[in-house]
Amino acid sequence: MSKNKAIKVVTAAVIAGSAITAVAPAQSEAATNSVDKAITKAHNQINKAFNAYYKEARFDNKLPSTSQIRKEAKLARDYYEAAKKQISKNGGSKSKKAAYLKKLDTKKQSLTRVENYVKAINVNVAAKKVAFESAVKGGTQSKVLAAQTALDQKNAEFKKAVAKVFGPDARRLLTSKYYTPADKLSATVDNEMAVYRAYRDIERKDLIEKDLAAAEKLIASTEKYVAKIEKKNTKLAQNIMKAVKKNKAAYEKAKAGTVTSQKQLDAILAKAKDGDKVEIKVNATESLKIATTKALTITLTGDFKKKDLTIDAPNTHVTNKAANSGKVTINDVSNTSYEQVGSYSSLVFNDTNGGRIINSTSAPLNITIAAGAKVTLVGNFGKVTVLGNAEVTLAANTIVQEVATDTAITVITEEGAKVEKTTGSGTVTVTPPTPVTPPVGGGGGGSTPDYVQVNLSQATTTVDLSGAADSRTFDGIQVTGATLGSDFVVKSVKTNRNQEPVKINKSIPIIATTMTITPAQILGDIANGATLGTLRSVLGGGDIVIDGVVESNSSGVADRPVTITIKLGSSVGSPIIKNDYFKIEKKGIVNGQKTAEVTIYTDKDVTLGALFDKNDIDFSAILARNAFNDPVITGGAATTVEAVEAELLKIIDGNKLELAKLSSLVDKTITLNGYTVTFKAE
Repeated sequence: MSKNKAIKVVTAAVIAGSAITAVAPAQSEAATNSVDKAITKAHNQINKAFNAYYKEARFDNKLPSTSQIRKEAKLARDYYEAAKKQISKNGGSKSKKAAYLKKLDTKKQSLTRVENYVKAINVNVAAKKVAFESAVKGGTQSKVLAAQTALDQKNAEFKKAVAKVFGPDARRLLTSKYYTPADKLSATVDNEMAVYRAYRDIERKDLIEKDLAAAEKLIASTEKYVAKIEKKNTKLAQNIMKAVKKNKAAYEKAKAGTVTSQKQLDAILAKAKDGDKVEIKVNATESLKIATTKALTITLTGDFKKKDLTIDAPNTHVTNKAANSGKVTINDVSNTSYEQVGSYSSLVFNDTNGGRIINSTSAPLNITIAAGAKVTLVGNFGKVTVLGNAEVTLAANTIVQEVATDTAITVITEEGAKVEKTTGSGTVTVTPPTPVTPPVGGGGGGSTPDYVQVNLSQATTTVDLSGAADSRTFDGIQVTGATLGSDFVVKSVKTNRNQEPVKINKSIPIIATTMTITPAQILGDIANGATLGTLRSVLGGGDIVIDGVVESNSSGVADRPVTITIKLGSSVGSPIIKNDYFKIEKKGIVNGQKTAEVTIYTDKDVTLGALFDKNDIDFSAILARNAFNDPVITGGAATTVEAVEAELLKIIDGNKLELAKLSSLVDKTITLNGYTVTFKAE
């Protein structure tokens, strides 16, 4: 290459290089201008959006168009984000980008403020107002409450959003335009909803039945609101007033029959008459005492609220079904018993005249028995504390977990009853009742018992008593041959002509290798010691057939069916049924009329209930089978116990047979089943 050519090439290269270097500043300036423009555009839009609400509120005392401010705020956010992208793309070095972002964010606070304004107006209170107004128009209380709650919640959300809006003027205008009207709208049914909520609680919690005091408090708390709505002519108010009237009526009715104080209880007892059945609903505000000498049957319900109960009512039976009794003290109660059903704190028995305590609670009953008291316990008992020389009897199948005493006592246990353990420094003697042989038909007296012997290991047993004298007593069935802990379940007892004097399905625990089944357990109303003559007359002779099953409590041991047949022999004529309380005697046909006479021994006057409880003498049943059902004379026509009871009810004072005294029958007459029975005194 010549020298001139080389010079030309170098010169061209230099010129070309100079041209490239010259355009670089122009490109950099263009990029920088695009970032600045984006920032400026964002700033201008943010200012526009901010001023659209802030300046209008501050200087013009008004709010911007909702759609317009949303549009301006959205553009402000869009331009802000676009500027950030420009900075990221064309902002140059890291330090320059940081400087651009700092410049952009000088208006970020204003952007946040305008967006907070938009967040506030986006809380849709209006929709909740529409739903609320629709519910009120419909008048359904529950729907109105739900709509009011939703409106209040949305309005509270709006209020919280407004609190974040910059500028007191804007906040004031937003509150005035949206929050306050919604709040006032909700308040239009505040009175109705206060009443509705109170009466809803009364109904849902069943307070009139379960807690009358709480119901009374709620009713009283809404009276001022009821006064404001009862004359309103809206569907909502009218519906609420229906509920108010219904519940107030129920409350007044319950209150009228509810005892809260001793004064109210005394008034009820004073009004009651002998023989009355009195149900007392308790809502105690103080401890109560039942003190009366009247023959009443009292049932307590309601709630004692841990207040104490004292009973001093020698002729009254009390069933306590009320909840939360405090200390229950029984000084005197009818022999027909006190029954505990509801919950209690403690129970003390002081009755020296004798009575029964029946446990019908779901748990063992704990009781303290005072010295000198006479009591029969029925049911399951936990700890029985005996403070002195008391007379304690456990009724058939009663279980006592513990007898605690520091003295010497005797506990008499009837069939199936037992004491599981004893504690204290005293001694407890557990013994079965002394067998007695009462006169014909029941009563007192004593002799060696005359039992029918049966071995339960045999499938069938027949005992022939047909040749025995009418005077021989029947004291029960003495059974052997069954394993301790098993049960003899009596399925049926049938007598002459396949009759069933009692409907029975009774489980008798085997508690001894040799034990006795009493006549009362298989024949119901016939007392221990009845003679064969009485049985032959009452049952019409023939056989007594007892079908049962020996059930073992051991696994793998099968149940064994057992049939016991007792041959009574031929029926006899009409014996005289006599005991310490009355005598029944057939007089035959007098002037063409079949007659019988019942003599009442008035020196031993008792109620029919006490006669049964103390002596197992069912007066109505004995009348039915002896005064009206002589198989020889009448041919065995069956007069039911119910029919006799119905006739007795017609001639006694009061409406409860168990409370009627034998003396109340004197000089009265019953005609039934072809017989006229006259009652006289002796």
